[in-house]
Order: sequence, then structure tokens, then C-alpha cells
Amino acid sequence: MRAVVARFVLPAVVVALSACAHPQKPAPFANSSAFHAVSGSTYGILERDLDGDQLPDAVVAKKTSHGFAPVFYRQQAREGAAAWARGCEGEVAVGVELDTLTFVDVQDGSLAMLAAAEDNPDEVILSLVVVDLTDDCRTRYKEQLRLPRPAPSVLSPGSVMAGVFVKDGAPGFQLIDRPRVLHLQNADGPVDLLTGVRVRVVAGTRAALVVRPTDASFLAPLVLAASWVPETGEPVALPELVDGDDATAFGLRPGETGVLAVTAPDPLSAIEVVYGCTGEDGPPLELALLPAAPLTLGSSPAVTSFVAASGRTVIDSNGARHELLALRQATVRLELALGPAAARRCLRGLEGYALTVE
Repeated sequence: MRAVVARFVLPAVVVALSACAHPQKPAPFANSSAFHAVSGSTYGILERDLDGDQLPDAVVAKKTSHGFAPVFYRQQAREGAAAWARGCEGEVAVGVELDTLTFVDVQDGSLAMLAAAEDNPDEVILSLVVVDLTDDCRTRYKEQLRLPRPAPSVLSPGSVMAGVFVKDGAPGFQLIDRPRVLHLQNADGPVDLLTGVRVRVVAGTRAALVVRPTDASFLAPLVLAASWVPETGEPVALPELVDGDDATAFGLRPGETGVLAVTAPDPLSAIEVVYGCTGEDGPPLELALLPAAPLTLGSSPAVTSFVAASGRTVIDSNGARHELLALRQATVRLELALGPAAARRCLRGLEGYALTVE
């Protein structure tokens, strides 16, 4: 799961001027002498009227030896030219790269958010600091998010973001982390199947932010139906394959051929196959979605297979083998040939999953 850096472009500030003999013209902080004095260490500028005097104030991300700190500048009311006074400096967000500098709207005003990223080959580390600029840059929230770097290939329900996010018009901010993955393989190497993430909404008042945790699960179980369509004869329903009981099984004698039909109420994205004949170590089971090349369970799928990745092969206490297959294309119906035809084949169960966002 690729970590997404949240960057935001704020709309232009519209300032209403009070009438006076010599009205002050609001001036951008970037044009001020205060900015030019610190421009070498300043990364990013945000402006907003935080004190209600109809003049935009500014917050900048100041580079320090360990990361970035928010620094508040207040635009002072003065006839004629604008003037900026340096205010408080907030806690440092540790990191080598600035990820986020934005305002966060809460019930009774605005807070400033700053996040920095550390350079780490194994994970993305984001240090987050949220400060109250009008209360001496008091820290209202801080956290370090650790996002493991995903495998080169990831299977997920579309684009799933992770990191720190502020939505226009929505109070507070979101933190998305702790991805849950199943580690699979295909012919090209490791594949991560993303099954969920932790989502937290942080909102409330300037002095009392509240964290509301939720959970996003992407791999939803489906109720399957299975039937066997022999080469000659009528289809036979196989409820024993989808009843969740490994003790019930479906077997084929050597030489028997046909098609295993599997249907689901919603498109299948993955199936777990439970197989193996009791008391036997027989040849590996093969599945083929004709005319695709057969897939031998327990090995990496061929490039031409109908399976995008497979893995998580385990043997349970009953001696049954479990293997998860992530399909290349979601479908509500699979018609599979079971092989090798010259051997005895035993299936004990099938479980299906849809890969969707709740």
C-alpha cells in the first residue's frame, strides 16, 4: 500500500477591510521583511485571520536540526504599510521532509497541522503535530504514524490512501494506518492482499480534541453455492463444500472428469480452497479455469493462470490443506476442472470473499 502524502492548496483569503481614514492594505507574508529575514529556513506558508481583526495571520514551517516547527506571525493593524510580528513557535515534527502544513477546522476555530516524514527504507514514518496558534502554540495533538512499505505488487479495492488527511468542509482530520495484509506470491514475486486499515477521525474543540476510531475491512465473506457437472449426466449440488465443515468432503476417483461450478451473490475476488484426501499424501490438486493453464495448489501460479496470486498455505489439525487464491478478475461464477485426472482428488471446503470498500 503506497503511502500517500497529503498536500493542500488553500483558497485565496478574502479580507473585509474596516473603514478608516487610512485603511491598511493586507499584505502577503511572503512580501514582508519578516519573511525575507527567515526565508532560508522557511518551508511553506499558510495565511488566515485567526484573531478576528480582518487581517490574515501566517504560519510557516521552520526547518530545524531535527525536523520542522510551526511558527506563528501576526499581522499588526497599522495605518499605511503592513507589519508582521513574530509570535510563538510550536513543537517540532521530527523528519527530513515536510509532508503536510495545513489548517484544521474545529468547532470553535482553527488549529495548525504540521507533519514530517523520516527517511526509512522499511517503513514510512510520519510525525504529526497539531498546535493552537492563538494559545501560545500549545500542542493539542501529536503522534507518530508508522506505515510499513508494501510489496512491489498490491491487490486492493481500488486506491486506498494512508497517512494524514484533511477534507475540505469536514471538521477535524483523519488518520489512516495499520494496514492489514495477507502475504501472497505470484510468478513475479511477493504480492500483498490488502484486507483492511485502521481509520481514526480526530475532531472536537481547540482545547479538547476527541479521537474516534473506526475500522475499514475490505475482505468480506460471501455465501457460495457449489455443484459438480460431470462429463456425462446431470449436475449435482455440493452443499458439503460450502458448509464450513472440513469433515464433509467431495471426492473424485481416478478417471472421473467434469466441471466444478462455484457461484456467489457478489463478484468473487478470492477463494480459499480446503483440500486433501484423508490419510493420503497424494499428488497436488490442480484447478483449471478453462482454457487457462491449470494451477497446481501449493506452488506459485503460472503467469497465464486465472489466479493473480496465491499463498497462506497451511495444514490444519485434520490434515487438510488451506490455500487462498486471489483471482485476476472478480466474477460471480467460476467453472473449474479438477486435476490431475489420473489421480484421486478430494475437496473439503470452499470459502469465497469479495474485495470491497465498506
